[in-house]
Amino acid sequence: MTKKGLSNSDVQRAEAYRASLIGAEGLGCRLLWAYVGPVPAQYLEAPYQPVATKAWFIQRGSVRLRQYAGDTHARAGQWFFPGDECGWQSFSSDARIVSIHYVVAWADGTPLCAHDRPLAFDAADHPVLARRAKALVTASVGIADVPRLDRKPFAPAPADHFRLQQHLHGWLAEYSQTMERLGYAPQMRPKQESTIADVLDWVDAHPLNKPLRERDVAARFDMTVARLNRLFVQAVRATPSKRFDARRREYAVTAIEYGQEQMKSIALKLGFSSPPHFTRWFRRQTGKSPTDYRIERERAG
Repeated sequence: MTKKGLSNSDVQRAEAYRASLIGAEGLGCRLLWAYVGPVPAQYLEAPYQPVATKAWFIQRGSVRLRQYAGDTHARAGQWFFPGDECGWQSFSSDARIVSIHYVVAWADGTPLCAHDRPLAFDAADHPVLARRAKALVTASVGIADVPRLDRKPFAPAPADHFRLQQHLHGWLAEYSQTMERLGYAPQMRPKQESTIADVLDWVDAHPLNKPLRERDVAARFDMTVARLNRLFVQAVRATPSKRFDARRREYAVTAIEYGQEQMKSIALKLGFSSPPHFTRWFRRQTGKSPTDYRIERERAG
């Protein structure tokens, strides 16, 4: 165990989560506010608006959230995640909270962790979450004022922004682990439909000595062969097979016209099993055999 009460495996998992959050392509995060103190009087009884994601740590007092699906209560010593449904919040008059308002979502707006109801759980069962929250709030002191719903999110200076991001990543790493323990595993990057540009890039990078089968290309990009060919013809006026053949033809013509390489060697580099096979393919592409083409170009040169 470490001196903070965490096992080495827990520390390693936390660091892995943090690294994945920092480096995950397409995953964005932003801190809107971090606040600790009494609940301002105007918000003791007020409409709850699910703007971005909110997390409340109830340090003193209690809160009740009334929503269409029912009421949810949280008491001192509990974390409360209100969720994404509008409602009415009722804090006790002595309530003191840590309030973190943040966004962590994929590029298409899909949240990292989604739950269909408010969550309330004991902070003692997840002590690191409170420690990371305290560090985040401390780092935000002097940068953001006490939050109010009618204010725009604060915009810190670059140096402050990067310091805050460090603490935000630490909070989100523990948040994602906590949600997973509670049965709400972080959502992996949403599957996005491949664009024709993605397929073109892949086809154009396909090794010339490896066969290209349209059914394999279609399966790789989760589409039918008919749709693959239709998209290709619309974009470049050729099917994937014809575009691939054009790449091979360009290589063969260049090698034959400007080089001294033997036909057998050229055939192997283009994935043909034998020179006769290459010769038949080249004749279909150009109307001439490779040897006749080389002789003709030599005479012309």
